Amino acid sequence: MAKATLEVLGKCKSRQRRFKDEPLEKYVQRLTHFGLMKKGLTELTPDMQHCRNAAALYLYDNRLTRIQHIDQCRYLTSLYLQRNKIERISGLGSLISLEKLYLGGNAISVVEGLHNLPALRELHVENQDLAAGEKLVFDPRCFLALARTLEVLNVAGNRLDDLSDLANLRSLVTLNLSDNFIRSFRQLSKVLKCNEQLERLAIAGNPISHTKRIRERVIVLCSKLQSLDAETVTPIQRRFMMNWEEAKRNRRAAKPSVPSTEKPRGRAVGKFAAVPVPKFPSRLSSRNPHWLPPIPKLKDPGTRGATRQSRRGVKS
Repeated sequence: MAKATLEVLGKCKSRQRRFKDEPLEKYVQRLTHFGLMKKGLTELTPDMQHCRNAAALYLYDNRLTRIQHIDQCRYLTSLYLQRNKIERISGLGSLISLEKLYLGGNAISVVEGLHNLPALRELHVENQDLAAGEKLVFDPRCFLALARTLEVLNVAGNRLDDLSDLANLRSLVTLNLSDNFIRSFRQLSKVLKCNEQLERLAIAGNPISHTKRIRERVIVLCSKLQSLDAETVTPIQRRFMMNWEEAKRNRRAAKPSVPSTEKPRGRAVGKFAAVPVPKFPSRLSSRNPHWLPPIPKLKDPGTRGATRQSRRGVKS
């Protein structure tokens, strides 16, 4: 079982060289970046407290089950913990400088413990290894606290079918919702309207992505959208969609209001009410003044010829 001991921390590649006769503890305290990825680590030891000046911890592709002993890393801005075996988010309350948090590919079922991170701008919790029938759940306090700071959110592949918790966010620039169970366009539109600065959006792999004209409707809602499902949204496309939506609104506004339940027959001319058009009886109806009785059907010519011949034979 590999552990993040002081010796392991001292062996991290760094541009800073260790001075002659410098204690290992002081050398580790001077380091700012720790490359501890793919080392088979199963535990973070109390020696992590020596990483006081750490700005980035690369701990992805290990076998960690808990986040611990990094509460002294007050200058930490980036924490990479992808593809471990972490089941719960904890031990991050004192990281007041943390800006980027990568937790994708773990076994987290509840997003919690982030309400004390005032500088957090990016949160990646995609593709969690959830039990059958479970979906990723959000603590409401997290997004309420991150409403004005969070700019990048990646929750792809977590069986989400409800976006009500995401409606508290206000500053998203990038949102990845792909490979979930999202069906309601009303909930999606509520999230998009609350984030006017949104530039990149991914909804592929959801049932809603097969809705008719979903791309056009999303572009109309997001005035600054630059990419939708990895496809660029050009200014010409946005202008066309905006004009198309405005024309639809104008057509709805031009329709006259009919107080009665019965809709009048005819067409509206400008702002005037529709002129009723008299309905004449069908040309095949006997109530029509121009109606004529149907022309009787003539007999078959072959039959008439045979009748004439028979008459001639009787006369002769």
